[in-house]
Amino acid sequence: MTTWIRKWATLLAIGLTVLATGSTGFADEPVPSDRRLPKNVVAYLSLRNVSEFKSQWVMTLFGQMVNDDALADFRADVLKHFNEASEQVESQLGLGLSDLLSIPHGEIAVAGVVLPGGKLSGVLLLDFGDRQEAVQKLIDKAAESLEENKKRIEEEVDDTKIIAYQLEDGEDGKKPQAAAAYFIKDSFLVIGTHVAALKEVLNRWDGKHDRTLADNETYHYILEKCRDESSDAQPQLVWFLDPVALVQSVVASQPQLAGQAGMAMGMIPVVGLDKFKGVGGTLDMARGEYDTVSRTLIVLDRANQGIGNMFQFDSTAMAPPKWLSSEWSGYMAINWNAGKAYSAVEMLVDMFVGPGTLANQIQSLAENPESGGIHVKKDVIDQLTGMIHIAQDDGDSGGKSAASGFLFGIQIKNAAAARATLAKIAGMPGVKMTEREFQGETLYEMENASGDDDGDDDGASGKMGFAVTEGQVMVATDVRLLERVLRGAGDRETLADSAAYKHIARKFPTKTSSIGYNRQDTQFKAAIDTLKSGSLNAIPGASEIFAFDFSKLPDFESLKKYLPPTGSFMEDDARGLKITSFSLRNESE
Repeated sequence: MTTWIRKWATLLAIGLTVLATGSTGFADEPVPSDRRLPKNVVAYLSLRNVSEFKSQWVMTLFGQMVNDDALADFRADVLKHFNEASEQVESQLGLGLSDLLSIPHGEIAVAGVVLPGGKLSGVLLLDFGDRQEAVQKLIDKAAESLEENKKRIEEEVDDTKIIAYQLEDGEDGKKPQAAAAYFIKDSFLVIGTHVAALKEVLNRWDGKHDRTLADNETYHYILEKCRDESSDAQPQLVWFLDPVALVQSVVASQPQLAGQAGMAMGMIPVVGLDKFKGVGGTLDMARGEYDTVSRTLIVLDRANQGIGNMFQFDSTAMAPPKWLSSEWSGYMAINWNAGKAYSAVEMLVDMFVGPGTLANQIQSLAENPESGGIHVKKDVIDQLTGMIHIAQDDGDSGGKSAASGFLFGIQIKNAAAARATLAKIAGMPGVKMTEREFQGETLYEMENASGDDDGDDDGASGKMGFAVTEGQVMVATDVRLLERVLRGAGDRETLADSAAYKHIARKFPTKTSSIGYNRQDTQFKAAIDTLKSGSLNAIPGASEIFAFDFSKLPDFESLKKYLPPTGSFMEDDARGLKITSFSLRNESE
């Protein structure tokens, strides 16, 4: 629960900060950073236009909530702390927090660039608009510190001065390295960890170079697939990561690991990791029906063999099962091809150890009396249909004594066979399961190894639950969640029939490999209640980070209208998997 509390507290702080700094008008779009960065970028994040982001944020439901009159007292307390912190910052930098936060005007982008020789360099591009005087103050302040133990050097490239602060000469005649470098051109401040990276950016400043990040085929494909097809507008946030190339560049920069690293890098194509081309996506706010929408694409070129086959998800029509009632706060379903995943694992094991190794080990395990005679392939893997249901409850519906946690429903082909396997597991030496009958089903309980260690007095039972019912092997982190399902939905509204779920589900494709539904209101209410109770102060350091008077927060009901459910779905792409997560604006807007 504390994770959600921190999330909502952070979002409140961000919203009030945006409110404090205000919003500015839209700026003309300059050359985008992806046309100024070189092609060999392995990590990238761009906020396309800070001014637009602020304007769009205010239009979102959360932005509206932050400005609601019900939050006036709490907002005043946050702004008081903001102003106090601003005074401290101004005494050190000569600029207050509002001044600092008003510097970003157009695009902010950060990237990891692989230089010739495999060295990784960081680059930051910041469009400061007409705030050059404030930027210069910050540079001068930073220079005072850097010049104490760094050598300042200057180099001019195409009428632009690059200023670098270089470490003193290293031992053994090693060439000194730049600790930091920067240049200012037009309305941009560009900072890098290597002068060479800044030169790469300057060489592409007009955006007409033919080897830029925008020309990176994987990056371009991700942007094309993750754009808003109903609008010509640029996405507000873009990100991209090439994890394999990133790891290779990090390893290449560590010469002391050359031997071991060379062997590891040689295995990348063998296990099929070279087929993992990258991952990236976009984020938009207050666009059309969507309050927020993020689109993520995992580019994974399929092959007949390799680790990529562990991530095969089959598309089918999906909906919450009838045994889930509408009071559950979250639901997710995923259709995973367990058979192909097993085959991929078997191929990899046999490749390194020898043909038949995994099958022989599984057979030996099945013949071991301590394993209960369970054959992992025949009794487990072969019994899975691939459909997995995951339900979550925050325990809000019944107060502190209500169960909270997760319930996993793993669909199986043969219920009788699954019951027999579960009974074998319960009878294995060292497995401490107790058995009882409940609602006509055999229910197994086991002490939760982690205990109720979330710091909340939520009345958790401390026992996990296991049963075979409704064509599923069900596992619950709190046995009371499983008892709820075994009692049946009765005359309660099912999740699939609820208006809130239907409002989200209308955006789901007819066939998907995964769907998700989440009630923000229950999560936010739990966070509000805990913040107001003061129990957050028990977390080490929390009172310093969130030094606000949470007793001034309003009753949850006055904010509930700003917290619609969220949805997500995953679908196959010709070159991988695409995941869309969203919340919709209220129907009345």
